[in-house]
Amino acid sequence: GGGCSRFLSADVDNFVKAPSNLGNSTALALMQDWMPAYRALHMAKQSTKRANLFGMNLLITDSMSAAGQAVIALASEEGANIYCCAEKTYHDYLKSLSSRITCLESNPEKWLPALEEQMDVVIDNTCSDGYVSSCEALGAKGVLISLPYVSFDDNRLFGLFDMSSFQRKIDSTKAKYTMCQTVTVDTKEEFQIGNEDENTAEKRLNFVRDFQYLA
Repeated sequence: GGGCSRFLSADVDNFVKAPSNLGNSTALALMQDWMPAYRALHMAKQSTKRANLFGMNLLITDSMSAAGQAVIALASEEGANIYCCAEKTYHDYLKSLSSRITCLESNPEKWLPALEEQMDVVIDNTCSDGYVSSCEALGAKGVLISLPYVSFDDNRLFGLFDMSSFQRKIDSTKAKYTMCQTVTVDTKEEFQIGNEDENTAEKRLNFVRDFQYLA
């Protein structure tokens, strides 16, 4: 829908049927924030061979992001012990979301000494130090879930010279292809139309199933 829809065309396989009472804003939030959160937790359980997150220690590096708050809501329902990184200003708000939350400062140097090798799952959606602190927080059988880092400056005119953003993209690629105990979750990639094979088709079916479940 919307005023520009008449000017757009898309492959029919790029559409997902949603309930008729689902508003545009809610649908966008589900696609952009809740789907990555849901898929991240799904991959965490799959990687650790757990049916649920009950009793697991879970760290979120940016808890105030929309995806971070979606992770909190979903993980809290399953009984995870949630460690939230955020500025102190937001700690009271985060604690109001769940009784299972422990708030931490954003700077890894402040929380890593207490959490080193203690986490079952780390969801890193900041890539602030190339995943170094996230990896050090993992237990022996833990898993690091890398979510795409989103910057509002990525598409600006001189984005090519934004070295901080460029370094994060390099680190994200490194996490995806070279790091152990690491899973990269990118829902856009899972749903893209490209060279069709059995694996691509399965990912798309999983995407559609999960979206319709959340909707």
